[in-house]
Amino acid sequence: MNPLIFALSLFAAPAAAAPKAPPQLEFPTPPEPARIKWVRTIKTADDLKGRKRSLLSGLADSFLGSDSASALFDRPYGVWVDAKGRVLMADGAQGVVHILDLESRKDRRFAGDGEGALKSPVAAAADPAGNLYVSDAGDNSVKAFGHDLKFRWKLERWEGDGSFGRPAALAWSPKGEVLVVDAARRSIVAASPDGRFLREFLRGGKDDGALG
Repeated sequence: MNPLIFALSLFAAPAAAAPKAPPQLEFPTPPEPARIKWVRTIKTADDLKGRKRSLLSGLADSFLGSDSASALFDRPYGVWVDAKGRVLMADGAQGVVHILDLESRKDRRFAGDGEGALKSPVAAAADPAGNLYVSDAGDNSVKAFGHDLKFRWKLERWEGDGSFGRPAALAWSPKGEVLVVDAARRSIVAASPDGRFLREFLRGGKDDGALG
């Protein structure tokens, strides 16, 4: 927003109403103990840094050529919290995985490069060692990166008719496997930490208990 216009509207406005109370969203509802509870919303750099928008921040943005009030994300998908407490969030429109460090209040946008370049990431997860796994609908693959974010491997095809149709949600399992939901094949694919295909199960139209 133009700082001058903001200033004019600020001084011309009537007395400000009381700030809106944040939503009290939790499940299950009281008096049951909450298992899931709304804590905060992060949409902009100001939200991430925990600061309220002010005339001063608007002037600082104007001086620095930035906009701390603009949205950080365009099309965010799956969310994962790694062993360091950082939030991993894929953004297919930006072609990156956001690595949100809530302690330092920083957003790192990881795009990969070369063979590991991200095209349209859908989900990201990390194992206890800090290795990063990303499902990428842009080239129908799963890509793996080390704790230093260096490219490690890419899985696209396996024996028979095996190839990802549209990889979607992804998670690191307690068994030490990378599990990927394939939305097109209506199945779940399991891969090893070193990128080997292990098995495909719950495939739609084929297996008992298949995914629809």
